[in-house]
Amino acid sequence: MMKQKKIIGIVGGAGGVGKSFLLTNLAPLFVHWNKKVILADLNTEGACLHNMLGISFPEKTLADYFKKESVELSSLLIQTPYPSITLLSNSSSFVLSRKSYPLKKKNFIQELEQLSGDVLLLDAPSTRRELEEVVLQADVSAVVIDSMPSTIESNFMFLKGVVFRLLLNGYKKNIAIKKLIEEAFDPRSNLNLDTLSSLFESLEKLEPENTQKVKEEIEQIKIGLILNKVESDEDEDVVEPFQKLVNKYLGLKISYLGRISYFPQAKDSITKGIPATVSQPQSKLREELTTIAGRLL
Repeated sequence: MMKQKKIIGIVGGAGGVGKSFLLTNLAPLFVHWNKKVILADLNTEGACLHNMLGISFPEKTLADYFKKESVELSSLLIQTPYPSITLLSNSSSFVLSRKSYPLKKKNFIQELEQLSGDVLLLDAPSTRRELEEVVLQADVSAVVIDSMPSTIESNFMFLKGVVFRLLLNGYKKNIAIKKLIEEAFDPRSNLNLDTLSSLFESLEKLEPENTQKVKEEIEQIKIGLILNKVESDEDEDVVEPFQKLVNKYLGLKISYLGRISYFPQAKDSITKGIPATVSQPQSKLREELTTIAGRLL
């Protein structure tokens, strides 16, 4: 049984793989299942969800939240042209300063969780640190990749950063262990602790109880994999090796959510501001995304 609100992050360590496009096309599918959907555009450098939904200029954005102390997130929700889909838009012209963001970071996460709705879809932030935050806060994160080697490498490094951050947070009071973790994650290191299991063997000798707790936190991270822009069955050959690589070295278990075939009408859909799952209900894209949407819930 699904809890009151499911928080789903659409993330990835590489740009241009179609994260925002997939997110805006997933939303109508959840609505089809009688879910109230909230889209949160967390990208401050390339905010585009409003354009993809046919909203030329959002009258209120996250910039208002970070600039003004008294503004609540719920007051910034915009009703989209699609019933039961609201948008928390962003502004590409607004750059979060180091002073403004930390002051509201805790409240920001709390207020996101408190927004009224059944499904909260988080579009990938523009910074690596905030991408990691989405993975740690979401109920499940969908990592979007394509079959290009550079994308695979970028996403491995992104997930490595998630584990690294979780480890540092888990041992933040022990400076010696933090140094050990930092050295173990340094590719130039000679410690021979290249897998998470070998690192945990060393950490268990130093802080056994805390290490068990950190292990459990890592096991609780739910990550799914979406392979986008598939042009042939051979493209799927990257999936299993990537899953094994991440599990061996980072201790993360990634479930395969499914594939999305190359969709040549994507540009036209984005230009018109109409999700293809709405304008083309019989398309293969909608069929494949419906399967993925069900697995995300």
